[in-house]
Amino acid sequence: MTALILQQIPWRGSRPVEFAALGGLVAMTSVVAYHTARKFLKVRKAVRASRSYALTVARPLSHLNWREAIAVSERYKESHLAAMILAALQCRERNMKLPPELLLKFMAQEMQSEVLTSHYREKEYSRVIEAIGASAPVVGAIGGSTVTLVYAVLLAIPAIWSGFYFRRMNERFETEEKNTANEFLLFFERSMTPIEGTLDVKSSG
Repeated sequence: MTALILQQIPWRGSRPVEFAALGGLVAMTSVVAYHTARKFLKVRKAVRASRSYALTVARPLSHLNWREAIAVSERYKESHLAAMILAALQCRERNMKLPPELLLKFMAQEMQSEVLTSHYREKEYSRVIEAIGASAPVVGAIGGSTVTLVYAVLLAIPAIWSGFYFRRMNERFETEEKNTANEFLLFFERSMTPIEGTLDVKSSG
């Protein structure tokens, strides 16, 4: 197969073209390695931080201690759930005088905005990795040698798989955040139902 591909390349055997292609493949490898390592560590930290955050923030929320819940959320900067809940709690602090229905709407919008913003950034990284994986064989073919073709294939396979893995993890995080947002809004709505004045007293503690 490799021999058949190389036969179709008129400049095969050209050293300058081969070296240029190798240089491009090395640069692409560096980008894939950097983003893969960075995202893998970020995903692991986010999972661990979110598990710990869920347990820690449960207590102040159960006591309707909104300020303590904000303080806890601010400490868990690596948690994807904490960032979303923090946006909602800060929205509540800014708009406490609004009617309950409007306040819930604003909080939902803040959480939705946080989800869209964070996942747009993460999707861009996944797309870069997948794009490199898809274009690596083309660069290898342009190099016109067995070395560049083999190198390109060895780069393309893990790059495509890494991009796919991080895209699925991004979708998983997005689903978790949407489910958590719905549960939080339902909890918050129920907490406002009894006596509104009671909430103001507890929230100041």
